[in-house]
Amino acid sequence: MNQYPYVLFLCLLFFTACNSCYRTECMNGGTCIQGQCICEDGFSRPICEVDTCILTDACPDGIECKYGVCQCPDTLFGLACQFALPNVTTGTYHGDSDCEDYFDNTYMLAEVRGTSDPLVYEIDDFAFGEIEITFITETDFVIREQDIDGSIIVNDCEGSGSYVNETFSFHMDCNKDVGKSSCSHDLSLFY
Repeated sequence: MNQYPYVLFLCLLFFTACNSCYRTECMNGGTCIQGQCICEDGFSRPICEVDTCILTDACPDGIECKYGVCQCPDTLFGLACQFALPNVTTGTYHGDSDCEDYFDNTYMLAEVRGTSDPLVYEIDDFAFGEIEITFITETDFVIREQDIDGSIIVNDCEGSGSYVNETFSFHMDCNKDVGKSSCSHDLSLFY
């Protein structure tokens, strides 16, 4: 009796039972691992057939979606390229500073510089040291928690503000060294 078909059947049965990817076909370059597709960037499960750019209609006309992300031109930013880059004039600014319970209406000079990141600027003032601001819209920025090492305020400052018509207006909260009170600080800088 010929047992060859029977042995072949058992081998096929064994192979398909142990290979969890036997019946899983991944599309668009996806790879099957333990019965699930691991998709290339820009495609979604279950079998990598859906382009994630199709799932969102967030990109404006003429802006390419790649791997589920709008590819903003150099002049725009945001998830849907909805913001223009801030148009900040760099140079020397002057203005008033008010620090609750510490000093009132103090005149100040500050140098505003750009960085390699078009959304990040540095404001360097003799009293406060260097403050890094990050724009989150065309006109609004945040001051993420940072140590500011100047002659008046030292330690963890954070806040937010805006830049309109060559004027910075912002608020910072700072905790000073031991023995000094915290400072709620309002600044207006004019070009």
